[in-house]
Amino acid sequence: MSMPSRSARIDRKKQFLLAFALALLAPAAFAAPRQFAISNDGKSYAGFTVDDTIEKIDGTTPKVSGTIILDPDNLAASSVTMSVDLASLDSGNGMRDSDMRDTLETRRFPAATFRSTVVNGPASLAAGQAADLRVGGDFTLHGVTHRISAPIHLVLTTANRLQATAKFTIRMTDYDITVPDKLIVSVANEVVVRFDVAANAK
Repeated sequence: MSMPSRSARIDRKKQFLLAFALALLAPAAFAAPRQFAISNDGKSYAGFTVDDTIEKIDGTTPKVSGTIILDPDNLAASSVTMSVDLASLDSGNGMRDSDMRDTLETRRFPAATFRSTVVNGPASLAAGQAADLRVGGDFTLHGVTHRISAPIHLVLTTANRLQATAKFTIRMTDYDITVPDKLIVSVANEVVVRFDVAANAK
């Protein structure tokens, strides 16, 4: 068996040194918090689920925007701001969606927003890993703001992309929303709010 040439051995040594240097520099890339923008590539959405006397109603919208500040070395220092376009919520029934926009008064209050104030969970997160967090913050709907706490499942899929999912329950009356109650159909006060968003590093 022939031995590798001297030039081949030098090239392999250079490749090894380059790989070693990149491995040392990789953690430094996350030395400071990074800003991620919620994507509008069709892989982000917000939605709700509510029961009425006839069926379970689901509505969704891809019109979600916002910014996530992620510090993988110190998750407690991370934050999120998010806005959802309420007029674009789609439940699959045009008449019902029109009634929903009237109930939410989307002309006066076009968006629901969330701004975090505290993040609890694991201390750090590496690329390719997931973490379950408890995020507290101010949720604003129909012009009313309440402090909530929501479980968020966060996946740092790559160094430059993350996915976050959450689900929590609110009461319409807590946000001064009149609960729809018609002759035949009445709607439950409790609404499950959920989101699943992807975000890319800026």
